[in-house]
Amino acid sequence: MHFGKITFDVDERGEVAMLTRNIVLQASADAAEPPFFGGHVMAMGASKMFVEGVEFNRMGQNMTLARYPIHWHLVGDAQGQYIKNSALHDTYNRCVTVHGTNFLRVENNVTYNTVGHCFFLEDGAEHGNQFVHNLAIQIKCHTSKACAPTNLAANGENMESNPLNRATYRAASMSARTPCCLRTTR
Repeated sequence: MHFGKITFDVDERGEVAMLTRNIVLQASADAAEPPFFGGHVMAMGASKMFVEGVEFNRMGQNMTLARYPIHWHLVGDAQGQYIKNSALHDTYNRCVTVHGTNFLRVENNVTYNTVGHCFFLEDGAEHGNQFVHNLAIQIKCHTSKACAPTNLAANGENMESNPLNRATYRAASMSARTPCCLRTTR
């Protein structure tokens, strides 16, 4: 039996998410050992990336800049591009990183057992991006750095949200020591 109802306008029902997908991008099993060197997918410059229904497992490279599970890097106008209905789990360096990219849609994704910020706007100047109905569960600090509850970045960046982006989260769950989800750095 599971307790869950809306009481005094507080929704106490648990979130349910499926981590598996038919399309799987994953690093080899030895990526789960130090130095935690997983795979990464990056759109750069004039490239276009449309991702839907993909499972990312053992992705990202611990403590390595620009080596995130999925990364839009200096794309500029990404109107129409997206990652949606996907799952990212057991990652080593963030989840979805948006750097120098505007008008991207990140929707209905689930993340679990990840290191560092899950949904990350890298410069803070990015705008028009939409983060809608994503679920982030068990976000952890980097394995080789002291954990600062207000900062999950690899090298101590100052984190702030940019009001020119829209974030509508379905839910977030994490350990008591870690903050969650959408952050930017300048």
